[in-house]
Amino acid sequence: MHPQIGSVIHKLRTAQGWSVDDLAAGVCPATTLAAIEANTHVPSIETIIGISQRLGIRLNRFDLAANYPVGKNARRNLELSSHIADHDYGAVKKMLNSAAYADAAMSDVQAQAYYFYLGLADLAVDANLDGARYNLHMALAVNHQRSVLTALCYAYVGLVAAQARKVAPLTDAVTNATQMADTVPFNGDVNAVNYVGALAYFQAQDVSRSAELAVATLQLAAQHQQPALLMHTYTLLAQLIRRVAGQPQALRTLNTITDWDNILQF
Repeated sequence: MHPQIGSVIHKLRTAQGWSVDDLAAGVCPATTLAAIEANTHVPSIETIIGISQRLGIRLNRFDLAANYPVGKNARRNLELSSHIADHDYGAVKKMLNSAAYADAAMSDVQAQAYYFYLGLADLAVDANLDGARYNLHMALAVNHQRSVLTALCYAYVGLVAAQARKVAPLTDAVTNATQMADTVPFNGDVNAVNYVGALAYFQAQDVSRSAELAVATLQLAAQHQQPALLMHTYTLLAQLIRRVAGQPQALRTLNTITDWDNILQF
């Protein structure tokens, strides 16, 4: 396991204004949490899951690093960014479907962001897979430029395919996403592409591919100091390990990918 896990937990705990006792309550002894934060104790799978639950970590809910403008109105873009930061996708959907955007002049990149956010809103508000698929494919159709946003669109197409249990479209979309992410200038959302791909494979119950992308996410998130994404990814790996707890061969496979010190003792 990457040695930063303790530092990550410490940053997230202090950002919420919690004491060690606050976060440890109902999860593990406070002395154990202190040792984890000092990177002198490797947390168990269940401890990671418990800590993430206490911190409010949800695998499918995380912040993107960048805001992608929709149209040229600065005030509306600021309002939209605020709703997205609050994960209020009901407000996002209402706003983008309003008359203000019906005739708004947009560049191809801005139109791509428009359909991308509508696709995310379809997923978040009512799990509307058909709507999400349509809007994400529209996002790819209106702009063919290779970019982080295009890669994110592909990654979310893969996530929709995973939820619809369509393996071939999932594999194609995540492959397109990760290959594109490897060739565009880096920003924090390059790593979000890897994470969404890992989450898609997780939902499709493809343990090895999910773990491989999760480990790639950990490496980049550690390198670029993305503590929240690191914690999401550790939680995803912990959930993967718990899912295959009764399958020794699967655990051995995960051990070769994740190098989690106590995985075989789970």
